[in-house]
Amino acid sequence: MICLCNPLNPTGKVFTPEELRILGEVACKHNLIILSDEIWSDIVYQPYTFTSIASLDESIRQRTIIVTGYSKSYGLAGLRIGSLVAFNQNHADTLFRASLHQSTVHGANVLGQIAATTALNECGPWLEGFIQHLQQMRDLCVSELNASKGVSCIAPQGCYVAFADITGTGKTSAEIQAYLLETAKVAVVPGLPQWFGTGAEGYIRLSFATSNGILSNALNYIKTALNYL
Repeated sequence: MICLCNPLNPTGKVFTPEELRILGEVACKHNLIILSDEIWSDIVYQPYTFTSIASLDESIRQRTIIVTGYSKSYGLAGLRIGSLVAFNQNHADTLFRASLHQSTVHGANVLGQIAATTALNECGPWLEGFIQHLQQMRDLCVSELNASKGVSCIAPQGCYVAFADITGTGKTSAEIQAYLLETAKVAVVPGLPQWFGTGAEGYIRLSFATSNGILSNALNYIKTALNYL
């Protein structure tokens, strides 16, 4: 199986059709299933565009299972609702049986189903405004992080998290996380291997999905704290 997260958390990378086709060809050649996590697919910033790997051609589509949800685009994390899309009937039948979907214990709750369908059917204009706001917050976040001592950050193409390189501080990811929490009172996620792999050391992740005022204050606290290192 190939597990794909597109857009990619935590870097915000949005894969191009050419990159996705290479992955699809590998899957076809080696008879692999593609599990495509597309929960961030709505949150992509101009000029980038999202392409689902399942849209490339029928052979790739038939071996793709899409996983998505409504917690990122519509803020429904607490309702624990998501979706699976399988284009191969055998995959769909297997997933349906394994999910215990018909059980009242394990099935999707009614409130979550109502909220998700309402979001999809009626909240398009809200989502457009949300993405415009996020792009402004992304630009603010990246600008302020790059102006902070020992930090560099590439603007994410999608998602609403920034993955900042803190190697210039001379500290580890865990040390910077603890320092910022104690000194700046700002919570960030350290680039620990159990969450992001071994290559994430030297990075921290922070969310910019908030108001301009809260984000500006947090970034100012971070910048001030890092100046004392």
